[in-house]
Amino acid sequence: IAVATNSPGIPIPVGTNPRGVAITPDGQTVYVTNLGDNTVTPIDVATNTPSAPIPVGNDSLGVAMTPAPISVSAPSISGSAQQGDTLTAIHCV
Repeated sequence: IAVATNSPGIPIPVGTNPRGVAITPDGQTVYVTNLGDNTVTPIDVATNTPSAPIPVGNDSLGVAMTPAPISVSAPSISGSAQQGDTLTAIHCV
């Protein structure tokens, strides 16, 4: 969204059923969780270009960011006691 005009920009392709969004502390990358395909898509903010999706656990609804060293966490809820719930940590370089 263009803040000055409050209007949407060009859509950026991500995975199926995007849910959670987090931005790195340096403002360079946005991470989007994709519930439908169990991935997280990194997006370069300067170019609005998505990178290859990163596989995470089932049903990741949200994403959280930590400061230096930057890491992204995507919690997953399996809905099954046999599979268990997981937390996928993505370390950013």
